[in-house]
Amino acid sequence: MLLLFLMSMRTHSQCPCIKTAIIGTEVNEQITTAHNNQVVVMDDVAIKSGEHLKLYTIKNSGELTWYSKGKKIENTRVAPTETTSYTVKSFLMGCPDVYDMVTITVIKNTDIQDLVLFPNPIQSKTTIVSTLYPIIGVSLYDLKGNQLFHLSYTDRIKQRVIDLTELPKGFYVLRAQLDNQTSVTRKVIKI
Repeated sequence: MLLLFLMSMRTHSQCPCIKTAIIGTEVNEQITTAHNNQVVVMDDVAIKSGEHLKLYTIKNSGELTWYSKGKKIENTRVAPTETTSYTVKSFLMGCPDVYDMVTITVIKNTDIQDLVLFPNPIQSKTTIVSTLYPIIGVSLYDLKGNQLFHLSYTDRIKQRVIDLTELPKGFYVLRAQLDNQTSVTRKVIKI
């Protein structure tokens, strides 16, 4: 039985993928294939107009080919002038091709605001959005420069919601620390 199973693996496919069978079944029954060909691309990202970026995969097992707008690209260092999606194909002999896609958002110089805060004036919660870099810390100060609180983050996200419900009405300064070792301040009005 085992010999028949091993022989059937060789005759069914030239794919180097993993074949599994239920022991005790007839040849050609209950054989399934889990393909080894895989590809996972980088996360979507936003860049400033004129910046370059290297496209990469997080995980792949085959020969890679990158495409933009349906055309093959030779160089994975790109500088798109508009928001562009890139597709990567992984080819592994004998396995089905697999694809993944990444979108590069291009922010024109006139669109750049390092930090957006809304709503402002604030009644309870406000949302802070960084257009380019993850927010790794948020501090709030009164007008005398006293720090009222500081929040640190380890995840790499560009949007935070801050609850200011307990603060008295007044004017404050919010400072967001970004992942690129810069900080951005905004005036906040609590109503």
